[in-house]
Amino acid sequence: MKVRMLECTSINPLVKACNQPYQSVGKEKLVQRVWKSGHRSIARHGMASFLVEGVSQSLLAQLSRHPHLNLSVQSSRYCDMKQGIENGVFPPFIKAREYLELKKHYTAVADTYEQLLASGGVQQGRAPRNS
Repeated sequence: MKVRMLECTSINPLVKACNQPYQSVGKEKLVQRVWKSGHRSIARHGMASFLVEGVSQSLLAQLSRHPHLNLSVQSSRYCDMKQGIENGVFPPFIKAREYLELKKHYTAVADTYEQLLASGGVQQGRAPRNS
């Protein structure tokens, strides 16, 4: 798994959130004091964007249930299927030999899909046409 922070807000929104209830003019020390006292709701006023790579769809499903997270996920319909086996995330119980077998079958499916795309039998991201 790779995680990289792309962007985050400054501490200013948190300072304003701490100042508002008491009409005070606190600075960063006020944020520290409020945080240490257990008032975690001020964190909702900040924002951070992360690029997360190499995680399973199961993890993304669990993360998406959190009320303070918003996800933008790479489409599995409009991507190069052959990247899936190389960049995919597989459970640790899949052993090396099983992975090689899985890779062989996945590659065969990806090749068949590419042939169907080339022949016009399917459109990328759509179900096959009925003849």
